[in-house]
Amino acid sequence: MIKISKVMDFNKEDDFRAETICRLHTSILRDGEICRNDWVKIQNTTNNSIYRQVKGGSPKNSSKDYIELDYDARLELDIQGNKDENGLIDCELNVTKAKVYDVFKANWLYPNYAIRMAFRVAIIMGSISIILGLIGTLK
Repeated sequence: MIKISKVMDFNKEDDFRAETICRLHTSILRDGEICRNDWVKIQNTTNNSIYRQVKGGSPKNSSKDYIELDYDARLELDIQGNKDENGLIDCELNVTKAKVYDVFKANWLYPNYAIRMAFRVAIIMGSISIILGLIGTLK
């Protein structure tokens, strides 16, 4: 588990278009517990949690224990407060690698309707195919 004490807005313009990514300090990703493109569970002290896919990033003047999140993620985790001179907001978060079920849940509840529905249709059609395959094998 990684303890996070600072949150900042994305510092790359393209990140605001992404709905399910977060950025951790690159040195954390090198330690091996969490790698780039892994899904993580981000949880605050009141047990609100979100799931995001990790990317790296190390902006200047940032501490190792920070995370970059979008505005909606900060709202879901109830992160409020004033930004310091580096654009950081104080918080208490725990970041852990997401389990397989958590990744499934994150994709099932994906905020973008088109991606969410495509995932659901793929799971349903795949399940139907497996069932029909088993029925055909048993006859």
